[in-house]
Amino acid sequence: MKYNIEDIINNNDHKTLLKVSDYSKEEQKELIKYFSEGSTTMELALRVLWNKKLYTTACCKGHLFGERNWIITYKEAYFAFDRDVNVLKYLSNELLSNPYVMFSDTCDSESIYFFGKDKEKLILKFTQDIMMQREINSEYLKTKMNKPITREIYEEVKRDYYLESGFTEEEIKELNRIDIEYLILDEQSNYTYVSEEEYDNLWNKKQSIYDCLKTRKLSKKRGR
Repeated sequence: MKYNIEDIINNNDHKTLLKVSDYSKEEQKELIKYFSEGSTTMELALRVLWNKKLYTTACCKGHLFGERNWIITYKEAYFAFDRDVNVLKYLSNELLSNPYVMFSDTCDSESIYFFGKDKEKLILKFTQDIMMQREINSEYLKTKMNKPITREIYEEVKRDYYLESGFTEEEIKELNRIDIEYLILDEQSNYTYVSEEEYDNLWNKKQSIYDCLKTRKLSKKRGR
């Protein structure tokens, strides 16, 4: 059954799956505008991909804390594809070797993720590679596939994400401390009993910091 575009646009859960090729060019243009989430860079990338019949199964421009909800959000930008699309073979070594780019290969999909402040530039480079569509098949892709970004890059990206979201320096220190305590609890749970209350206490501390930011943002929006 074919979905009505208005139904898709009004559905904000971002879980609707569709077969892009079932839609006309005009319908695809509207779908691209919706799925690009207001990002002109993402819109250009989707136009190029879909025009070359490299259809995405999911994508995200990357969101700051609080754009979707107050607990879970997506800070990295990404594109996901069915395995048979095999879009990653067209990527340049320049993009493959970038430490802020990560690849994932599962049994049913391939994905490319973009981290850091220069996500827009990386997506533009990705789009350029697809436009050139040279089949590189770099050996580097094989070695980098499914490997996470380095700890140093992760910490840098996380800090930028916290600052852009509006957290104070003290709140960032506390959030990092809580993350470390989570890791310690997870390690302890491997060889001894860890109560749910200990996890709940950390969760509540983190929630309290989120609530403070939420209050500040709401106050600013109301002009207080």
